[in-house]
Amino acid sequence: MKLTEFYITSGLGAIAIMMVIALITITQANRGINQGLQAQQQVINRGRVGQQIGQAVLRDMAVASVSNNQLKDLLARHGFNVTKNNNSQQQGGQ
Repeated sequence: MKLTEFYITSGLGAIAIMMVIALITITQANRGINQGLQAQQQVINRGRVGQQIGQAVLRDMAVASVSNNQLKDLLARHGFNVTKNNNSQQQGGQ
């Protein structure tokens, strides 16, 4: 092996080692980013569950407010106007 061939192969080997180190570093950085994104997604999912619970509670309060004027007034003070819907039961039965 000639001296120039030795330097070329040594240089290529060094470049390959640097690329492997860069790949490992990037992989570790991506894992950290992925963990952060997963944590954010969990917060979003908990928010969705909370929103669904809030909607269900509000829906139940609206149903109960039909026969309870105090509850109806409370909902109205917070911007929720409740009206009785007679058509929903009739349409479901047909």
